[in-house]
Amino acid sequence: MKKILVGLAAITLTTSSCKTVYSTTSIEPKKFFVLGDNEHEAFEITIKNISKENLELLKVPNGGKSELVQILNPHKKATIIIEKNTALYVHNKSQFKVAVELDIKSNSHLSMGYKE
Repeated sequence: MKKILVGLAAITLTTSSCKTVYSTTSIEPKKFFVLGDNEHEAFEITIKNISKENLELLKVPNGGKSELVQILNPHKKATIIIEKNTALYVHNKSQFKVAVELDIKSNSHLSMGYKE
């Protein structure tokens, strides 16, 4: 019985532990990179703008209105907590392709993709 309980505890700890994802992502001109446009728990993201253009960071609750979090200047970094069931939109308003470095800490499955 003790072995079963220890095994269940190990599985629970493993599945509920925080996952970290590191990525370098490019964003085409006039497009959005969207993270978390699905049902999920809160997550933390550190994003570094490694391009020469400003980027807009917006929070958008599922089914809600967008809120500008900040303008991320070239070669600057920001750490943001994104609430449950809220997406982070990274908007490249420029006419040039840009890139960002992402460090995402989450314990749920987040959707990732692009929008115009």
